[in-house]
This record gives sequence, structure tokens and C-alpha cells, in this order.
Amino acid sequence: MTGIQFITDEKGRKTAAVIDLKKHKALWEDIEDVLVSRSRRHEKRIPLDKVKAGLRGMLDSRYDDIKSGRVKPIDGEAFFETLRQREDELLKQCSK
Repeated sequence: MTGIQFITDEKGRKTAAVIDLKKHKALWEDIEDVLVSRSRRHEKRIPLDKVKAGLRGMLDSRYDDIKSGRVKPIDGEAFFETLRQREDELLKQCSK
């Protein structure tokens, strides 16, 4: 497989891999997801019905805020464009 090199021990057993992230970004993301999942396996779980109830309460509250005029809705596309611009600016600052 191109873009992946294996490091072996003196008996020829694979002990490590060097992955070209430009070629195999999706593969690395899958590996990272597995590692994160395994690291969290002992964390306390929240029942789905409790998560749904919390989300419903938050959404109802936000709807009430918008309907009453306490907050103004914003255009989602405009928000994400602003977010992308901020990210680009931060990346430029980090690369200097």
C-alpha cells in the first residue's frame, strides 16, 4: 500500500507504521476515532432519554428567546462563513 511504511523488529514483526497523512487522512481519522472511543469507554454514560430531555429544554428555551425578541436569529451560512474566515486568520497567524 503506497503511503504507508512499516517499521519491523529484528524478527521481521511489524512494530509501528508511518502513514502519509496527505494520502490517508480518512484512515488516520478512523484510527483516531477508535483511540478516542477506547479512551472514553469507562466514562459515565448518560441515558438517551435524559439527553433528549435536555436538548428539548434547550431548544424550547431558545425558541422562546427568539419568539419574544430577546435574541435575533442569524443567517446560518453567514455565520459559518465568518467562522471559516476566523479559522483562516488563526491558521495564518500560527504558520508565521
